[in-house]
Amino acid sequence: MAEVFTRKATGVVREASWFQALMSNIAQLQIGLPGFYVFLTAWMFPGWDVPTIFLLSLIPVTTHAILLSIMTSQFPRSGGDYVWASRILPPYVVTSTIFALQVIGALVTPGFIDWGIYGGLGTIFTCLGISLNNPAMSSISTTLQDPNVRFLIVSILIWVFAIVNIKSLKLSLKWISTMAILGTIAGLVSGFTLLFSSNQYFITQWNNLFGSYLTYDQVINTAISNGYEYIPIGLGTFGALFGLIACTYEMNIGYAASISFAGEIKSARRSIPIATLACVALGAVVLFIMCWAQQNVVGQKFIYSSMYLFYSKPELWTVPAPADPFLYAVIATGLNPILAVIIPLGLLSGCLGLVAVSYIVSSRYWLAFSFDRFLPTFFSKVDKKHHTPWVNILFFGIIYEIGLAFSCYYAAGVVYIGLPYRSISLLNIVLIAASVLLFPVIGKNLYEHADVVKKHKVLTLLSAAISFTFFAFAAIYVIIHPEYGGPPNIGVWIFMIILLLLGPIIWLLSKIYWSRRGLDTSLVYKEVPPE
Repeated sequence: MAEVFTRKATGVVREASWFQALMSNIAQLQIGLPGFYVFLTAWMFPGWDVPTIFLLSLIPVTTHAILLSIMTSQFPRSGGDYVWASRILPPYVVTSTIFALQVIGALVTPGFIDWGIYGGLGTIFTCLGISLNNPAMSSISTTLQDPNVRFLIVSILIWVFAIVNIKSLKLSLKWISTMAILGTIAGLVSGFTLLFSSNQYFITQWNNLFGSYLTYDQVINTAISNGYEYIPIGLGTFGALFGLIACTYEMNIGYAASISFAGEIKSARRSIPIATLACVALGAVVLFIMCWAQQNVVGQKFIYSSMYLFYSKPELWTVPAPADPFLYAVIATGLNPILAVIIPLGLLSGCLGLVAVSYIVSSRYWLAFSFDRFLPTFFSKVDKKHHTPWVNILFFGIIYEIGLAFSCYYAAGVVYIGLPYRSISLLNIVLIAASVLLFPVIGKNLYEHADVVKKHKVLTLLSAAISFTFFAFAAIYVIIHPEYGGPPNIGVWIFMIILLLLGPIIWLLSKIYWSRRGLDTSLVYKEVPPE
């Protein structure tokens, strides 16, 4: 007869403040970068007004943030939504999406540091070189485009972040907070710089700086003459639906970071809602200012045309800088040397902050997996002195290196991963919302003791219903229109299916393995474990 399975305490300690939890969310949101992503989506699927659609996206974003706040406040454990959702729904269902997301996320994350190096640092040196008339400084930007140089720099950073995360959660959170603050400041400076500029001024500055490569009008005309079709904005367009999904998805990336390490947050029931909802509010303000200002000052047709050339016709994009919102904001300053550093620094700090917080997020999910015996027990090793899951951190360092190789030497591979990552993310939110809707019915024993959830019963169920409805629609829409996640590719579909099946297969194998040793691991999902 199988023995009762007892999960021990994880060994992590509650040492993160509400402010550090908030900053981890801001760092994962990468304030400023979603402003880039939504315009990129607006180019690929034109016809939607970015600021208007962005405001509409705040409805599903806020309801989902409320849902996560309530449930994680009730069950503040390492592993976040995986822990409580796997106690309501069958664990093999929950592990299918969450396990897949951690694997894909680890492969994609290094690309952000890579982008921060050639996009952030590269733009700084390009702009400073032009404004100071210093060709040597501009040449540094060219050097940073070399994949070998980028691979070396980012590899060093990956392992520096790994060591910092192993040595001290507090030190890691301090770094993350610094990066989040810098990114927020740069985002606001970028937005307000554009806000107090004008379209005519931007055109003049662009032509003065880059007219010898492509004038403002030439960017638009070159794109149109080479296959780009500009579609005027409208709420009822095909692109508008994709825009709503894109805005919601990009905002969703951020506010849930601290959920994953809820077991290490002090006064969790108070701190988690503050960190989650404040991230949504702050992110909404900064991103709306950036999106609204960019569209009005830079010009929607120019933004779409420049991104089309840069990503689809790179041989025609002769401007020595990437087409992105940070470049536009720098130009709107007239290449003021100080602002030319501050604004691109926001891109770099956002990328560096994201990777630092990703170590924490991924390692805590892996920790929860291991303690539930879904993964081998060595993944639950926690350093007794530093209280950090050092094995998991080293493991993800290796995965990051693999993802970095893709980013530096096979960028198309990263693009193809976009579809499974977005699709599985949306499916995961649907499952999490479904678990909350079914909580009073399926998880009766656990629900009886859920005082926070029962206190906010109506708000919890309403938030879950709205989240389930919207994200189910979004997931179906993205799956039947795979071009949203990148160029359609049969390998992408195979990869996505394998990842979704891998979680349940590992769970079944683990259950068989432990049952032969006299442990019934299914019993672990009967209750929420101690931290």
